[in-house]
Amino acid sequence: MNNSNDAAQPWNIDSARALYNIHRWGAKYFDINDAGHVVAHPLQEAGATVDITDVIEEAKSRGLKFPVLIRFQDILRHRVEAINKAYGTSLPDRAGLLAETAWANVNLDDATVTGDDKAFVTIVARQYYKTCHDEIRKLDPNHLIFGDRYASMDLSSLSEVLKAAAPYVDGVTIQPMEKEVDNATLFNKAQYDKVAEITGKPILIGDFAVNFATPQYPNGMWGSWPTEDKAADVYAQFLDDAFGRPYMVGIHRCEYIDLPREKVLKQGLVQQDGRPYVRTVQRYAEIHKKLYERMYGVDPDGRK
Repeated sequence: MNNSNDAAQPWNIDSARALYNIHRWGAKYFDINDAGHVVAHPLQEAGATVDITDVIEEAKSRGLKFPVLIRFQDILRHRVEAINKAYGTSLPDRAGLLAETAWANVNLDDATVTGDDKAFVTIVARQYYKTCHDEIRKLDPNHLIFGDRYASMDLSSLSEVLKAAAPYVDGVTIQPMEKEVDNATLFNKAQYDKVAEITGKPILIGDFAVNFATPQYPNGMWGSWPTEDKAADVYAQFLDDAFGRPYMVGIHRCEYIDLPREKVLKQGLVQQDGRPYVRTVQRYAEIHKKLYERMYGVDPDGRK
């Protein structure tokens, strides 16, 4: 039954391509023709087009029983040739590909190379997350799975991994970690929004801290602000921005106790001798209380 939206947007070939996402998995080897039939291009643009409907009708005319398996030998051959061209190799077949060890001539900007890499990573990621999910659920069915902790500096290159992980996780954990220290304590709204759009999952901020300078360690890991209050102000602003997004569910602090690393300090809330950073603890308690009230409409003791 058609509604007004259907009448305004009539079904066409591009609609079918979009619905079945054929450009993603078809890799120019499969498409939909003007008649609405799925077609195969075993050599992509360089060869003939095979209408799958014609193949099915031919199979029927020969009395073959369905389902049937249709093989396109030329697709595998064409893929090997494309890999040889892109990677600067001369592999005769799949066995040669598996045995090859010299990849010095690989052009990492070549579309075939990047396409193969993404496809391979997707397969590995899907199997990895499925295996982890299934085994965890067997042993611990009642807890949430947040998958891996992704570094924010890498999110732009992880679309395929995030898509592969989404069916097998309950949420996504992101560690704010930027190549430029000044950006490490800024909430990148567009970046986090994109992850939420790709996965459809809530997001947990993981392993996050805003450091301040101490007499012994003027430089903390990922930079330091001059005072405890300044660092707390920056932390409060990050949380305020982050929890303004509907998908944000929590934040996990990096380090409880100081951990010196050569010339920098991985800073905690407590010094190595057991003394807390009093001002920081006070400020964090205030910040978290306000955030709790904002999120739940009551204070941590349940009072409105």
